[in-house]
This record gives sequence, structure tokens and C-alpha cells, in this order.
Amino acid sequence: MGSVVARTVNEEDYAARREAILREAHRLVCTKGYQQMTIQDVLNGLGISKGAFYHYFDSKPALLEALVERMMTRWEQALTAAAGQGPALRRLQAFLAVFDQVKIEDKRFLISVLPVMYSDDNAVVRQKSRAAGTARFVPLVDDIVRSGVAEGVFDTPYPDRIGLVVLTLIQDLTETAGLMVLQEAGAEAISRTFAAYGDVLERALGAPAGSLRPMNDATLTGWLSTFDR
Repeated sequence: MGSVVARTVNEEDYAARREAILREAHRLVCTKGYQQMTIQDVLNGLGISKGAFYHYFDSKPALLEALVERMMTRWEQALTAAAGQGPALRRLQAFLAVFDQVKIEDKRFLISVLPVMYSDDNAVVRQKSRAAGTARFVPLVDDIVRSGVAEGVFDTPYPDRIGLVVLTLIQDLTETAGLMVLQEAGAEAISRTFAAYGDVLERALGAPAGSLRPMNDATLTGWLSTFDR
């Protein structure tokens, strides 16, 4: 009995210390930038040794991978809560709206790490992150699509595969929009890109025209207005 309690305490302590490192790293990424942040910055912020840090993460890329995983866990919880029940079209609209909202909440982090994620040095991290996102979100999107087909609001001959297509489009749009912001493409170009993806989503699902807009103009304006150029 004593060994079980000790193991539980040790696991909780390990998780708490790891989370403390992730919180500090996230703060530094958002305030200083991922590329400018060093492991020493994390050590200084927490008052821990290099040995303590490397007990949890063996490199800066490993820390980045954990930060992205942590972010996606929050996204999954928010998306499931918002789009878990109700009519299918409303669920998918809620999924898109909440997906917009969590990206706004994590905007500083995303803007900082996107260029890094798309560097050749982090190709493996990028691939693993995308695969993890697919594994997390496809089941929910699949369930929404199947419900929509049953309700008659979606019309597709591929209800068993279209969820993956929808999520792939959303992932592509997220990455494309982030890079467009970094390149200062302008609100009109970004808005038209969102509209184009929305049109493709509607056509792929056979959804009513104008029913699926990945990000409305008001949300886009808010997203851009808080971006520090």
C-alpha cells in the first residue's frame, strides 16, 4: 500500500514539475519569441538546474513538441465541449467558431512558433504535430458528418472519409493563414482565403451555401488588430 501511495505522489510531483516548465516556456515564447528563448531562460525563470530540466525534456525541440501537444489538449477539450451535441450543422459551425477562438487565444504562441515549425530542422516535429491533431479531432468531425448525412443537412457519397478531408482543409487553412499574417498579406487577402476554404468545405459536404465560414470578418479583424508587427 505504501509503495502505491509513494508512486502516486511521485507521478503527481513529476507532472506538476513538468507543467511548471511548460508554463514558463509558454510565457517566454509569447513574450520573447521561441527563437530568442533559450533553455537557460527557462532555468532562470524557475530557479532550477540544467539537470532538472533535462530530466523532463532532452532538447529545445522536445520542449516545443510538448508545448504544441499541451495546446492541442486544450483545443480538444474546448472543441468537444462546444461541438459534442446538437444538430450537425450547428455542431460544425460551433467547431469552426471555437477553433477560431482558441487560435486567437494562442495567437502569440502560434505566430512565434510557425516559422520554426516550418523550418527544415523541425520537419519531424511538424509532422508529428499534424498527425497528433488528426488523431485527436477526426473522430469528432466524423461523428458530426455522419449525423449531418443522417439528418439530410450534408450530402456526400463519402461519409466515412470526408471527416478527414474536412479536418485536413481546416489544418491547411490554419497554417496558410498564419504564414500569410507573418508575410503581412493584408486583411482582404486573408479574408478571401478564409472564404475560399469555406466554399470548398460547403461543396465537399454538400452543405447549404454560406453556412460554413471558417472565420468571419469581425473575428479576423480582432485577430489582426492584436498582432504586434
